[in-house]
Amino acid sequence: MAVDRPVFPAGVSLRTITAADDAFVREVYAGTRDAEMAMVDWHDAAKQQFLDMQWRAQSMHYDTNHPGADRCLILVDGVPAGRLYVDRTTEQIHLLDIALLAPHRSQGIGTRLLLDLMDEARREHRALRCHVERFNRAWGLYQRLGFRPIADAGMYAYLEWIPDFERLRADVLADDALQSQLREPAAGGDDFVQRVVAMSAARGLQVSADDVNTEIAGSRRAWIERWIG
Repeated sequence: MAVDRPVFPAGVSLRTITAADDAFVREVYAGTRDAEMAMVDWHDAAKQQFLDMQWRAQSMHYDTNHPGADRCLILVDGVPAGRLYVDRTTEQIHLLDIALLAPHRSQGIGTRLLLDLMDEARREHRALRCHVERFNRAWGLYQRLGFRPIADAGMYAYLEWIPDFERLRADVLADDALQSQLREPAAGGDDFVQRVVAMSAARGLQVSADDVNTEIAGSRRAWIERWIG
């Protein structure tokens, strides 16, 4: 199901998080746990102590397992409104965290940031992965955007979005019949590019002739560089 690309409200931007932002980042984290805290019969001090402990544990996890991640504040008119953590490797774009304070939700900001990451994954031919709590309000959005579950971790599901070109490539590599269709020109003398485009359409994917030609050109450049530098 297609999702319209929201237009950023004026003044939305990103900047790298610094140590001076710790108090705000902790506030954003606490906001992601509001629903849980509302269900427990604890006094406020106990809730704050629990959230502090959980936030420090999460921060240590990111420091240890994702030391090279880009950690940014989401700003609205220069004022902090949320956070976006992304870890990029040669194989994937890992969305570690995206969260907004309550007054800035339901304005299309999170959706637009996700669509921008999907555009990056498409350009770079990389998977976009994340994990989402099953009761998270964003669960339906990820499904509408085409994310698919790849692993179950109890309260969490690990999700993956793969660009249509990469999804088609994976399907072809796993299916001898599809490989045969691409090796043998169909009636009418259509060329390889047309066959790939037609195959993608038949599978409900969107791969254009430009996508295929760009991949072919990139492969040709890589082959030449291996020979002549």
